Amino acid sequence: MGVRFIRMRAVCLGRALLPLLLIGSWACTRPATILRVQAPTPPLSRQRLRHEVDPIPLSPPRQSDSAAVAEAAETSDPLVYEHEELNKPYTPSWYGDSIRDAASDITFETGVAVQVGPLVVGSVSLQGEAMPVGLVLDLITTAAGATYVRQAPNVYLIAAINSNSPAFGAISETELVDLWYVNVAELRDLLPDHLMEYVRLSSSEPHALVVAPPDLKDSIIRVIRAVDQPQTQVVMRALVVELSEQAARELGFQWAMNSSRTPVPEGGRIPSARLNGFDATQAFQDGAFTHALGATFMGEFTHELQASLRSLAEDGSARIRVDTRLIAQNGKPADLNFRLQQFFRIETGTVAFPRIDLEKIESGVQLEVTPQISDTGYITVNLTTTVDDVVALAANGLPVVQTRNATSTVRVRDGDTIVIAGMVEERESQVEQKVPVLGSIPLLGRLFSSTRTAVSKREVAIFITPEILPESGSAWEWEFASAE
Repeated sequence: MGVRFIRMRAVCLGRALLPLLLIGSWACTRPATILRVQAPTPPLSRQRLRHEVDPIPLSPPRQSDSAAVAEAAETSDPLVYEHEELNKPYTPSWYGDSIRDAASDITFETGVAVQVGPLVVGSVSLQGEAMPVGLVLDLITTAAGATYVRQAPNVYLIAAINSNSPAFGAISETELVDLWYVNVAELRDLLPDHLMEYVRLSSSEPHALVVAPPDLKDSIIRVIRAVDQPQTQVVMRALVVELSEQAARELGFQWAMNSSRTPVPEGGRIPSARLNGFDATQAFQDGAFTHALGATFMGEFTHELQASLRSLAEDGSARIRVDTRLIAQNGKPADLNFRLQQFFRIETGTVAFPRIDLEKIESGVQLEVTPQISDTGYITVNLTTTVDDVVALAANGLPVVQTRNATSTVRVRDGDTIVIAGMVEERESQVEQKVPVLGSIPLLGRLFSSTRTAVSKREVAIFITPEILPESGSAWEWEFASAE
């Protein structure tokens, strides 16, 4: 009898509610249009584009979000909606009824026309005392993964939060968010997949266009703002030195004697009180300088180390090939490239038809450094080093290039110095010794001269000192303070 009574009442009230239903249908099918774009105001500007329908402007679709509903439930205070029709009392009594039937019941009993979009499916079971119509709509849409929008006085539309829904334009708002610290590719990787459906990104513009219902749009923008944050920067001093055998031994003794703290190798393991087990008398054996990679020295020793290197460079025992500073963001690589391009003439072909080509050969130092700052103030540094040198010319005139590579991951304190060493270059040269005048006599000069093979060893040592750049200050200010 109850079902039959509702259907009979629907027939009787059909004529009275027909204008409201027509208004709701017209507002649902008419596409929203973007009429204006507000100019950005840096540094955190947003361009907000609102959908408007003339002559019936769309007001904000939700007058109460889930947080407000939960707060009202906890405090037992009556929930008041902005629009009076949403405050009308309604007593739901549904047991597995479809959402469309529930919307029809609300329409017939309260006079608030509730339309349901094409992709909204499911059933609802709700029974209780009288509650505001707005709260009933909140409960229905939350359970169905949908939302509702006010299209006209006493006219509401329930639509699925789905960009493929024909009614999506009627329930959504559009906002352009400027990206200040992350690029589009990084944002695409960081945003969850279920949010990317509502975000449009352009590879050529540092913006994110968010198209979603207001509550969801605000949540997405909060996520973007949380991701788009400035990263801590690390200033790294890079010093590449070429040492003679004697200079390397002298520095080895200084490192072993002057290191006042126990160094921290990769992974933070403290092996012994010695300098990673380094023995200066074994400087030119395999694995010298802590097995060639990853020796670290405390910050207070850095100035002594620099003074020693300067002194060795002045007397010719060392040659400083690179002395520079570079800045890298936390977690992002920084490249340092000091390369020399040399062109060599290569002759091919026949005698009658020779062909001459120029071959480019690069030599020098290349560094790739990636710092990662921990919460405890330690810096994990990933280092990749390549040193190329032209050591000789082959018989065909082509250069002989010696390449030395080193890769290491080291965890150090802020201001400590990382040393990459053990890249030894050995060169042989013919040294002729003769008695003046007599050694120059043809044929007989051989009796007064001798030739021996001289072997020289030089080692390339790389010193990296990472320091965290303070957030309240520029790199120039930090450099000036360090110089003092």
